[in-house]
Amino acid sequence: MVEGFCDVTGGRVWYNILAPEEENDSTPLIFIHGGPGYTHNSFRALSDLSVTRKIIFYDQLGCGKSDRPNDISLWTINRHVEELNQLVSHLELREFYLLGHSWGSIIALEYANTHHDLVKGIIFASACISVPKWIEDSKRLRRQLPTEVERSLKIGQQIGEYHSPEYLEAANEYAKRFICRLDPKPQVLLDSDAQAGAQTYLTMWGPNEFTLLGTLANYDGSEKLALLDLPVIITCGRFDEGTPEASEHYLSSLHQETSLVVFEESAHFPHVEERDKYLDFLTSFLQEMDQGLRLSKEFGKVKPTEIFALVLLLAFALLIVLYIFVN
Repeated sequence: MVEGFCDVTGGRVWYNILAPEEENDSTPLIFIHGGPGYTHNSFRALSDLSVTRKIIFYDQLGCGKSDRPNDISLWTINRHVEELNQLVSHLELREFYLLGHSWGSIIALEYANTHHDLVKGIIFASACISVPKWIEDSKRLRRQLPTEVERSLKIGQQIGEYHSPEYLEAANEYAKRFICRLDPKPQVLLDSDAQAGAQTYLTMWGPNEFTLLGTLANYDGSEKLALLDLPVIITCGRFDEGTPEASEHYLSSLHQETSLVVFEESAHFPHVEERDKYLDFLTSFLQEMDQGLRLSKEFGKVKPTEIFALVLLLAFALLIVLYIFVN
């Protein structure tokens, strides 16, 4: 295990690399957490993936173990994308996969479209690629709540009171249905709660899940999905606030062949709520991608003498064909 800090614009970000005991040629995977400002901790559920490949966790600036500068000008999409680029440069990575969860899917999308030569595949997990679509779905999910719960949320929104016992209880009921359905709440999520970056979240999103006042309010990257030319998998939970309907919408925007995997017993954290199934899926997908990459690499390793012999063979075959045709 390697743990360290990387200098980025605005401060230092913490990272953690887990790797197999014996080095192999499997492509590394970088995890990009959600929030904004929710930390890497939920990905700890997938640490066993390091048995077969190098995996990289990091906390975005402003949360977790990373620095927490008091500067709201830092909380932009572009700076977060550049932060990932600075981490990649620091670690001297030449190729890798990205897994972006929730808001992290925006970073993955924006990074891949500007550094397509480095990214070999993406997993969009419970994606928030269109914020207007996210808000639209959130309103629809709230209508599924008991009447008194939805009423408490509506009243709190109207008067701007987000900390009353009634409002917090109603928000917790939403979370139990559409964010994490496990009871008790897993420790990895409690850890993220405790280490979250409040300033980042407030600046980019707003005071709570339902009140979008931040800089992400109008972001919609759906059209940018069509620019991707690499393997893509979209995952979500059946009860996810990053809904299956939104995932289908993103799927339709992708030009290349791709897939959607829905985890039937999960909300917003399938990699925690159905950890074993998610780990099996992710292991298989990455292995398939590795096999494709290895084939390309092996083709590039053909020896010059083998190429010369192949050219001679083709030339000889062409002469025979011409001889037969003329005679």
